Amino acid sequence: SETLAMIIDGRHHKGDVFATARIAGIQAAKRTWDLIPLCHPLMLSKVEVNLQAEPEHNRVRIETLCRLTGKTGVEMEALTAASVAALTIYDMC
Repeated sequence: SETLAMIIDGRHHKGDVFATARIAGIQAAKRTWDLIPLCHPLMLSKVEVNLQAEPEHNRVRIETLCRLTGKTGVEMEALTAASVAALTIYDMC
């Protein structure tokens, strides 16, 4: 809970944890094809990574949204964005 409080207050010694995790998640969504075998490059029209501290449960909620103007699904890109955002938070803390 002390670490989460530092993140919320912007006092973490490594910098803005949520901003860094958001950028990492967006980058990961765009590179899913390079990270996951048999995924192909997609022209994503939108990638959104939302992080919400939930101090009452001592956790961070991560929600991602990916959009594409095409007929293929973007679930792997959204899952990759959420996973890498979570890994970034873990690594920084």
